[in-house]
Amino acid sequence: MSRWPLKRLLSNARAFTGSAPRPSGENVSGEEKTAERDNSHTESIWGSFFRFYSSALVELAGQNAPSLSNLAVRGDEHSAAIRSIVECDNKAVIASKKLEAQLLPELTECAEKAKRPLHLLGSTDVAKIEESLCGQRISAILTQSAEELEQVFRSYGKYLADQVLLYVGGGSPLAEGSMSRELFDERALHSWGSLGSGAWLGQWGGQFPASKDVLSVDIKALVDRRTIAKELDSLTSLEKLFAVDLPASWEVYSDDSTGGSSPVLVFENGELIGPAHSDYKTIAEQGGGAYCHRANRLWFSAAFVENPCDVDTVYEIRLGSESLQFTGRHNPHFEHKMVVWDDALTKIYQPAVWSKQFDGQWKLFLEEAPGFVKHTGVDTSDEYIDDRIHELTGVSHFLHKEKWGQLSHSILCANGALERAERRGVGGRLFLEPKFPIDYFKGKRCLDIGCGAGRWTKTMLSLGGKVKSLDASESGVKSTRRFNADVEQCNLFDLKSKRSDLHGKFDFVLCWGVVMCTHDPLVAFENVASTVKPGGELYIMVYAPTYHASEFVVSNREHYHRELRSPRERTEFLKELTKDDSDNAINYLDMLNTEYNWTIDEHTLVGWAERFGFETPVFLNRNEPHKGAHHVLYRRKQ
Repeated sequence: MSRWPLKRLLSNARAFTGSAPRPSGENVSGEEKTAERDNSHTESIWGSFFRFYSSALVELAGQNAPSLSNLAVRGDEHSAAIRSIVECDNKAVIASKKLEAQLLPELTECAEKAKRPLHLLGSTDVAKIEESLCGQRISAILTQSAEELEQVFRSYGKYLADQVLLYVGGGSPLAEGSMSRELFDERALHSWGSLGSGAWLGQWGGQFPASKDVLSVDIKALVDRRTIAKELDSLTSLEKLFAVDLPASWEVYSDDSTGGSSPVLVFENGELIGPAHSDYKTIAEQGGGAYCHRANRLWFSAAFVENPCDVDTVYEIRLGSESLQFTGRHNPHFEHKMVVWDDALTKIYQPAVWSKQFDGQWKLFLEEAPGFVKHTGVDTSDEYIDDRIHELTGVSHFLHKEKWGQLSHSILCANGALERAERRGVGGRLFLEPKFPIDYFKGKRCLDIGCGAGRWTKTMLSLGGKVKSLDASESGVKSTRRFNADVEQCNLFDLKSKRSDLHGKFDFVLCWGVVMCTHDPLVAFENVASTVKPGGELYIMVYAPTYHASEFVVSNREHYHRELRSPRERTEFLKELTKDDSDNAINYLDMLNTEYNWTIDEHTLVGWAERFGFETPVFLNRNEPHKGAHHVLYRRKQ
């Protein structure tokens, strides 16, 4: 496969046209102006460059299929674009009779020279065009509106080639509400951007050639929202607009320097997005993947995801054969090695997709996958729940004794339960002191926030509590519903603002291993605290700045999130990591899979008590050797 570095493309383009593109704002001499007027009848530099670059990309792809770049024609060079489209191959062309009048004669002439069948919409009915196609595929469509383009897709969809070049005189068909995305089946509508006067160029179907050369430049984060608001204070809505800084060396290729023709391409999870060269208002208001390259910054919107900061969303920015990759989310653990939470960081980071963050491990538990059952962190069988009761209260075999009475010990010896006790320790035991009285939960209204598979819900129910369970994941709710009807899917961050029915209603609230796995533990704690009644108690478990702050954890998490993209790659990595500890796979996945994995020190946890109306908290495992977490009990002031 040929490789076309950007410098070579520019060099050959200049040789082809006899000149080089002039950055906007550069002074032009009188002689140069005269020369430009004398050559006004010749094809424009950028028109030639556009055709040349299109064919170069075809060679780069190693295929004969047509392709375009967003080195769209400068200004209003529609005719050069149309020639590029029509001359790409010899398949059929569908065009609208409503195209700009000056373009139709040139389109007809170009099609005749290229010996391409040309069919004009509006000149005949669908059946006659189908008859004249004689089974030939359509690889180019030129219309004056998104509505006409949709008409072609509906009428002639079965005749479309695998890749189809598009020209839409009325602007991008990706604009919100202008075209039905389901028309494109499994193939994507790739867009390359505007072409002056509201026209648009793009491609449907096929694959864009992969970049071979990746720059050693680390794009660390999206531009801060406050910076965007300050720079674009004239816009009323900035919800859909995001920005990321690019290398300073790329500024010479920006829309500012090339008259709105930056060659930068942007991919979202492998799909080319656009339209390119859009203005700030279009990006902010319409979204849909619109972007522009201004100075040394890329301004863009999400195309196929709701938010660029969604977990696992990857962006790639290409300039010729050079490529930069970044995730929309700014992760402090990987970029700045910050793993200990500080309340000064509140409201800086973006939320993850909470419904997906833990769903995989609860699903594997329900499927009884090896390493995800028979584990202290997840199992809900009676033997394991008895172990949890013992950890909380110090009472052994509570459920078994309730069931079998005086026969309990004999049955435990006979059925091997006592011998299985060591095996049931996989995942770790709790060392809590002081213990909860055995009747502590009886009759209390309890709330389990982040119930997961439901082990603590079942534990509190077994001790007489009236338990409501909440979890963000579908599989967690499904698991807990097996033994608790009062369970629902709920986002923790909605508790304070949207769930007034839960405010101050619970005697005991449990939030185990959740707060530290959010983008903002302070706000997470505030939401959890809102559900505790005066005099009620809150028990949280969060990671301490020990094991989870280690190089082993941080480096393996960074590798998992930044270098492994497919489920297969991540599964293989998990297998490799747990090859000597396979029964404990759920603990490793729990460590790896969360987007955020904060550790929290005692000083911060005490500060939360003062801030949100609790008495001085009790650290239940203060004397635990080699502890990896804090177990903290708060009592709300009366």
